[in-house]
Amino acid sequence: MELHADSDRPDETLQRLILPCRLLGEALAQDDQFLSLEETCAPGAGSADYDFRLPQFALDAAGTSGLPSSLGFTQQGLLPEIQRLWRSFDSKIVLWKYDDPGVQEVTEYTGVSEAVVAAAIAHPKEFVQSIDYFLVLATTLEISLHALRFAPGSNRLLPPVRTQFSVASDDISMNAVVCDPSSGRIFLGGRDGCIHELQYFDDSRWMGRRKCRKTAVSWNLQSQLPAVLQRVCVAIFGPAEAIVQLTIDVSRGLLFALSSTSITLFQIPPSQRDASGRLEEKPVVQLCSLSQSAIASEVGRIKARLFPGLLPVGSRGLSSFGSGLVSAALPPRLIKVLPVERPAGGSVIACVVAEDGTRIFLRGNLRNVPQQGADATSARAARPSITSMTVHHVRFLDANAPKELHVKDALWENGVTLLQCDLPSPEGHREAVLALSADLRVVAQRQGRGRSPWVNVAGTAEHVDTISLTQETELPQIYAMAALPAPISKPIQQFFSASHGLILPVVHLSELAKQQLVAAPRFMIVSSIGAHVLRRIQPLDTLREHLLGGQLPALQDFVGQYTAEQACALLFQVLTQAMPKLNVQPGPDKSTTLSGRNKLLRKDQLGESKTGQMGPMGPQLVGTKLQDPSEEVLLLRAEKLLLSPLAFQMGFSQALPSIDVGPMRGQPPFQMGGSSLGYSVFQSATQLSARMRGLYLYLSRLLRPVWLSHVMHVAWPATEKPKRKRDDWWPPPPDPPPMAKGAQWQCGFSKSQRGFARSQLLLLKSALDRCLPRLTTASNPVSPEDLDSANGALHLVTASVEALDFLELLSGCTAAMASGSCPAETLLRFSELTFRDLVCQPEARCILQGLMQAGIVACRDLSNCPSLFSKAALEVQEAYEILKAVESSLTAVNSTLEIARLSHFTHRGLAILERHAAHIDLMEAASRLRAVGACKGLISLCSGVARARDPKDESLRPQDPSNPRIQQLHYARLECYQVVLGILDDVLSFARQRGRLQSSFALPPGGPHVELPELLPARLSEFDAIPILDGLLRHCLEGHRYQADELFHFCILKWMMQSGLPPYQYKSPYLKNFLLVHAKDHPELHCRYLQHNGQWAEACDAYISLARNAELKPEGQDDRLLMLQNAAICARMPRSNRKVEPILRMMSETARQSQESYPIASNRNYYEAFR
Repeated sequence: MELHADSDRPDETLQRLILPCRLLGEALAQDDQFLSLEETCAPGAGSADYDFRLPQFALDAAGTSGLPSSLGFTQQGLLPEIQRLWRSFDSKIVLWKYDDPGVQEVTEYTGVSEAVVAAAIAHPKEFVQSIDYFLVLATTLEISLHALRFAPGSNRLLPPVRTQFSVASDDISMNAVVCDPSSGRIFLGGRDGCIHELQYFDDSRWMGRRKCRKTAVSWNLQSQLPAVLQRVCVAIFGPAEAIVQLTIDVSRGLLFALSSTSITLFQIPPSQRDASGRLEEKPVVQLCSLSQSAIASEVGRIKARLFPGLLPVGSRGLSSFGSGLVSAALPPRLIKVLPVERPAGGSVIACVVAEDGTRIFLRGNLRNVPQQGADATSARAARPSITSMTVHHVRFLDANAPKELHVKDALWENGVTLLQCDLPSPEGHREAVLALSADLRVVAQRQGRGRSPWVNVAGTAEHVDTISLTQETELPQIYAMAALPAPISKPIQQFFSASHGLILPVVHLSELAKQQLVAAPRFMIVSSIGAHVLRRIQPLDTLREHLLGGQLPALQDFVGQYTAEQACALLFQVLTQAMPKLNVQPGPDKSTTLSGRNKLLRKDQLGESKTGQMGPMGPQLVGTKLQDPSEEVLLLRAEKLLLSPLAFQMGFSQALPSIDVGPMRGQPPFQMGGSSLGYSVFQSATQLSARMRGLYLYLSRLLRPVWLSHVMHVAWPATEKPKRKRDDWWPPPPDPPPMAKGAQWQCGFSKSQRGFARSQLLLLKSALDRCLPRLTTASNPVSPEDLDSANGALHLVTASVEALDFLELLSGCTAAMASGSCPAETLLRFSELTFRDLVCQPEARCILQGLMQAGIVACRDLSNCPSLFSKAALEVQEAYEILKAVESSLTAVNSTLEIARLSHFTHRGLAILERHAAHIDLMEAASRLRAVGACKGLISLCSGVARARDPKDESLRPQDPSNPRIQQLHYARLECYQVVLGILDDVLSFARQRGRLQSSFALPPGGPHVELPELLPARLSEFDAIPILDGLLRHCLEGHRYQADELFHFCILKWMMQSGLPPYQYKSPYLKNFLLVHAKDHPELHCRYLQHNGQWAEACDAYISLARNAELKPEGQDDRLLMLQNAAICARMPRSNRKVEPILRMMSETARQSQESYPIASNRNYYEAFR
């Protein structure tokens, strides 16, 4: 199956992409369903469904190289922004790089004089230069900032340097420090229950005063008392509630504060620039608070409903949170608040982890709060504000979980929750990690919407793995847990993140969809026996293991759990990953062709053996070789499952309906053909197999980062908008179009991002080229719908690769786009295109044509993009470039030889245009041909375009002139002839302006006809205007090329009559009929036509008849005499067979009658002069 993308009809290519684009949009919508906690967790309820049977994580030892000593340290923690573990030894702090334990890198720093109690990393603000990060150190006396820098081109940390930014802590220990990554703001939580913000400024703002200060965000009454009264209050009422944790949700701009008695929520307003251009940081606003007692009461109510029959709290020491026994009747304390980003949570804003492992999901109740002083329009568009928090859902640990555990720390990253716990053991308490991860089988079933019924393990929602670190000599102590960054470059990491303007981010998808692009989540566990890497086992790893094992029951169980379409998507990923390891070696004979391979694959060696093992894999393809034997087994067995009759047994050939995408909670239902994310959701009656659904699922995951993103980013030059006056009419006029010259253009994807996406698509294209020819074998019949969708997927992949190639080419032409050579309207429309528009929208082709015609991209560089630029469009642009080169060379022409050479080039470009007459823009071609003076060639092109628009000449001899189609073809041809008439009008106007032509013209009798050159001069002389006009008319009416175009001749002749030019001087085959039918009001033209062509007898009779029919009026006598005079002239010609005497008598009688009526001497002069 070969693509015919180089067809001269781009509409066919776009037509082939309609169905694939709709199926791709449906697959994108499928991956976005049932991901947020708001969708998956029932409100006001609890759950405790877990699966402990299948391990989901693998633990690998990473070593102990460089791990700081644990003897004598006072505090420790993690700095995930720089991948460092910190430990403080009084005033000294030690930083250890944990992301690569094999490399020993320890940084010791002593920049403070007191014991360090807390440390954090802050992003520097925009006025800070040459600093990568700030290290925030909080001691018992002060909070200070220390500059961190990395060695150029590496992640090796240079020694920290203390800065001048520091502020006193006022004898308050700051236990919690957190920094906002987006704005660089620093917040401090103290033991006194107050929250402060550390602010630092540049020199120009403070003018020599303090550059750093501490401002209160929240305070209590005790903190406002003098020091003596504070001690008295502590002695009487006890200490105030201390701030245990501060954390920030960047996606919503929320600050969470966990204290010993409540959870408080703050809003961090976005920074705005003031009149001087500086960023102005608005004060933090407290939104709401939720006490721990209220949380405990709600959790107890939910648990009583979930587990009915249990005794009340305190009767047997049962916890109202968890399922294990506790020593106290009071509910366990809250350990940590884990923010939930908007895509992962919806209205759920946080997950609170209790000491017994219970997780409480808090929902934020929203309300539109208009800003003060805002008008009605801005008030309606006000951002919803959270006014309160409630318990949305509670996840309890069930009876299979470890008993009497105590959670010490928690981490939530990439959909995985890690709980650092103390577990009881015969030797005493031991520390372990509970890894809770989403059950991807449930995600697959929910997104599949009942396509593949799954009843074996229905109801499970999460997996639980107990990770124990063992050592023979001692019980290990866990110090910290951290998420390891993905082993990909930063541009590729930004390629999947929503924080960089990505419309369809990848990082918030389920692990089932992310594994196509992102590596498995990894975590670092630092303990007293070293560092260990915890790696998530992905479904792809499980599938590869089953394929290598070859057990059909295990594969069938896998397909039943994850649905057939998800399994097919994973199989296509296995094929794609094996492509780089496949070496194609051309065979010596024709057995390496696809037909020869199909003959080998039609044998009965693809069946299932009686023992339940996958049978012989069939012969290896001739001419292919895999370096890794296991990869060969994976490749061949994946092909067997997808392409052999075994696909029927696995359910891959089962027809599946289109997905029914419903509205999100709290949102209106979607309109037909659209969704909330903007991509097309096509409700089609066509049912495709699970194999094709899986193919489009995998393709959608590859194209997701680019599909709805803009291909170019542009910063238009600043333009001054006119100030609106008081009395101006409302609404104001639209903004003027931006200025194209001076705009700053940048591709929406970096070079590495484009290369990454292109490499993945090319691998998939190789897999499809390998598999599609074997899809329709005799033993593996498929439906026509599946065949069309498979070919459409290949076309879509090819078009996407070509679009990326075009962006790679265009990224080097940004200077040409900013030069102003292209119209501003074209550039404005191009800046609005998304990658989806570039691939499959017909309007995008017109915009790309405009870029090519403006010279932004050379046509010779676009031959690798036949889906975007057809062969006809490229050749037409090549003709335009030839004509442009001829136009630039005409100014320096000095010899006839050079004119002949330029005429040859013009003829070459004209031949290209005539070959693609059906695809050119006639007005554009006319302007370019007239610029070089190729009027003769332009007339020929117009005739060719007219024939291309009406190839059967239906408008020349119509059977039904009132037929709308005939009328449309008639006007389409007339549009081409108007271009020719425009040339004649210009030459005629020039001749009349110079006084060389009045109402008519005629060459001297027997004068030579001037041969019309290929290139007319740019400036006509007054002596050449009439010969050129005569040559153009003679070329149009007497040329053999136009003899069959009657409508063309009629247009020229009608124009000549309207312009007062003599049409009878030219030998048009349609002139006589035109004069008799269309020139009845001018009968003298027919007489002159006969006289001009030497038909003397007919001309004499026509003149006499015209003179006799003239009315005997005083104003008609002169015309009668003139007609008789012409008749006498014709009668005197040889072989006229007419006598002149009767004509003379008629002239005398006419003159006498005229003299009697009007005695004017001039009437006698006609007769005397003629005698």
